[in-house]
Amino acid sequence: MATKTINSLKRPSPGGSSRPSPAPSQSLPLAPGQIHSQVADTGTGSELLTQVNYASSHLKSKPRGTQLSFEDLLSYLSLQHADEQRKHMLLMALKMNPSIRYDPKALDGRGGFAFKPKYDISNSAQLLQRLQSQRTFHGFPAKGLEEGWPDYKEEINELNDQHKVLVLAAKKDQAPRTIWSDDPSLWHDIDVEFKDMWSKIKLPDAENTANELEKHNLLPTNKFKKAKLAVTTTTKKPKKSKRSGKITNHHMQDILKDYSHKRK
Repeated sequence: MATKTINSLKRPSPGGSSRPSPAPSQSLPLAPGQIHSQVADTGTGSELLTQVNYASSHLKSKPRGTQLSFEDLLSYLSLQHADEQRKHMLLMALKMNPSIRYDPKALDGRGGFAFKPKYDISNSAQLLQRLQSQRTFHGFPAKGLEEGWPDYKEEINELNDQHKVLVLAAKKDQAPRTIWSDDPSLWHDIDVEFKDMWSKIKLPDAENTANELEKHNLLPTNKFKKAKLAVTTTTKKPKKSKRSGKITNHHMQDILKDYSHKRK
């Protein structure tokens, strides 16, 4: 007796016809000037980001203002023999990176890449100009100045000694954290005699401060709060009981009974 193999039978689809399973999608080559809106989940995106970070670090290690061509960066990344699609994606990523400045006219028209620091400040004069151009008196953060100004700590400390800036420094290493603009004309030397007079003035002890204030008819802060609280509590008006409806038949109050308390 012949037997049929179950695995060899194909179950028809509900529509009556069997459909082949779709083939996996394949990435098509890019046309010139075309950019992927989203890189496929194959590790290409993370690899591209890593290459851009390597290129940015390489540009940062160069002297300020040094420009490298795209071919120089490809050689540094060992991608000079990569396919055109990969090179095109890397070129677009380098141009859009906020830490890289691209000048299409540099290097005889070939285009040059240079590191772009967070702040375009490389000396004390540019820092003072930046502080004076601020519309508000907010402190300027010192973090990020080292990218374009390696010796910023020493020069900022000199500006602080000259009373051209006010500096809030960290307690650990005294590194500048926040900087404000200052005016040297507002600083005046005080005679030693006045400094000695100021240091000789004795303040009353903390326990006797309240008594000393009361002797001069001044109310201490803690007692002022208590007095103010007492006034607000005593002058508080009692709440009136809410009555539903308006009484108009006053002449029958002794006869009628009040059933308002039975209302829901």
